[in-house]
Amino acid sequence: MRHLYPDFHINPFTKRNIAVKTVYFVSSYGDTALAMAVINAFEKQGNKTPAFLIALTAVAEQRVRDLPSSSTLHQVGSQELLGQSEIPRNRKMRQSELEKIQKFLNQNQIKRAYIGVPSSEKETNAFEIAQFIKIPTILAYEFMFSAPEKHSFWEYLPQLARKKDLSLAVPLKAAVEDLKAHGADTVALQQPGKVHIIGHLSIDKALRPDSIDIHSEKISRTKAALSIQESEDFIFISGTSRSDGTDKNFLEILLRALETQKNLRLRWGIHPGVPYLDTYLRSLLATCQQYPFAQEQFKIIVTNQIQEKLTTCIPPEDESFIVHAEISGTDAGAAAVKVAQAVPGALLNTAVIGGKPAYFNPESTNQSVRSYLPTSLFAANPDLFFQAPPHPPLTYQTIGLGENATTTGEALCQILGALTMDSHTSWFFVSYLPSFVRTWINALLEFCEKNHDHSITASSDANAMHRPA
Repeated sequence: MRHLYPDFHINPFTKRNIAVKTVYFVSSYGDTALAMAVINAFEKQGNKTPAFLIALTAVAEQRVRDLPSSSTLHQVGSQELLGQSEIPRNRKMRQSELEKIQKFLNQNQIKRAYIGVPSSEKETNAFEIAQFIKIPTILAYEFMFSAPEKHSFWEYLPQLARKKDLSLAVPLKAAVEDLKAHGADTVALQQPGKVHIIGHLSIDKALRPDSIDIHSEKISRTKAALSIQESEDFIFISGTSRSDGTDKNFLEILLRALETQKNLRLRWGIHPGVPYLDTYLRSLLATCQQYPFAQEQFKIIVTNQIQEKLTTCIPPEDESFIVHAEISGTDAGAAAVKVAQAVPGALLNTAVIGGKPAYFNPESTNQSVRSYLPTSLFAANPDLFFQAPPHPPLTYQTIGLGENATTTGEALCQILGALTMDSHTSWFFVSYLPSFVRTWINALLEFCEKNHDHSITASSDANAMHRPA
């Protein structure tokens, strides 16, 4: 079992989760993927209780639209939630809007909440909702790098950390230190069950080869689809969702350094959530034209999905920098020997954990970026990146998650399951009991489970603490 902070284990009664309704507020691709991993983990346990999924941003709405339909997944739109055409953006939520959200939770008997920390620095809806709602909440900070100093998360963190029915989920212990450095009350963070170290989806992908097809045949097919010879070294560049010139500047840095690396083949993947796609692609192609030597070494991957979103045709003179292929970023990253991205991202984590050289440009964030993985694993500049050899893969143990291979989704599923014992009894009450009392309860519950008795009752005020069936 993954360790919680500080030295607190998930109690045995969380192996089965109370079938209470959960709401998931998501703002980015990453926190949506984590929410779906948790929902899938609940379903594998046989929990068929509806999950309410609410996208707070345009990026999340796009990601949610692509999700497969499910009998247990209910996607909630702004009309159902707020009675208006869209969820507020670029402004703080009004008191009346927050009250409507709480009313929605009450009407649907939703007893616990998952809220993802947005990728965008300026988004505040998630934090305002986390502050206001009156149900046990997990705030998932699923960043593998420190959020930018100007990120709104740091502004809201001190107050959120003091909220009694809110817990924080972070990927690694280094993130806990980051919370302290940004004003979270140390005493509050040390309360049992306040902070949970759960790992990260990118760690699971890197350390669970069964989740990604990395057989040599698949790698060969991927390289062939991207017009790369078997003997050539393939480097994948993962595009970002930024439209502010970040990727254009990063591409120029890479192309300048590429001229002396004749055997390298770079392929650029376009992020599916990038806004103003036509403008974005034109800016990349204009940069490419400044480096004509690179047309044999560098190409931008255009999938059918990207092609359909383009409103203008790619000029014939730019086609030499394009490769049309149905290759996802995940498959490309798995087939590549090295991975780079302008700013920190999930594919970089997966690569570096798997032993591959990785590179991001600290200047793209206008700050010194702190990775929650050892910074020595990331190349300092593109020249060192292009020349870097592979390193030994990391393990769950060396990362600090222990020997147990519980996935991130499973770990957070157990934590969410513990948030609400039933409609009357909160897990927080149990977590504050003395350790010897918790030990006694755990032993009794284990005994009951072995004897197929899945409940424990108490006579006080006719209330009961139920073990889920």
